Amino acid sequence: MDTIPLWCIIFINCITLLSSVWILIYLYRNRSKKSFSTYIYGIASLIGLFLGVISFFYYICHAFCAILFGIEIFIDTYMEQKKSPVNRTYFKITIPHPSVLKGYYGGIGFIFYGIMVILYYMI
Repeated sequence: MDTIPLWCIIFINCITLLSSVWILIYLYRNRSKKSFSTYIYGIASLIGLFLGVISFFYYICHAFCAILFGIEIFIDTYMEQKKSPVNRTYFKITIPHPSVLKGYYGGIGFIFYGIMVILYYMI
């Protein structure tokens, strides 16, 4: 625990809590739209809400919070891209917009960070 700064742990906990609350409010307002990704999104946000509170007491849970936050970012980017696709076409090749790629890379980055912290604690 001494190698990971406390501000990093608190930052990830707060981000996970705030994003989970925002997602639950968003899903409550859009109750009529039901799909598989919406259910996964809701379950991930509920788990993130509970883990965000628990991780203030047990610091190993912040790795799980980082993984869930990465999943939420990834699903949010997917749902936004599905709702209103943003693509650029150059010479009949479709290239995604850089903001879409930032969402996917950010999600993968948080997931990778969480997995590396878990592996660090296991060793």
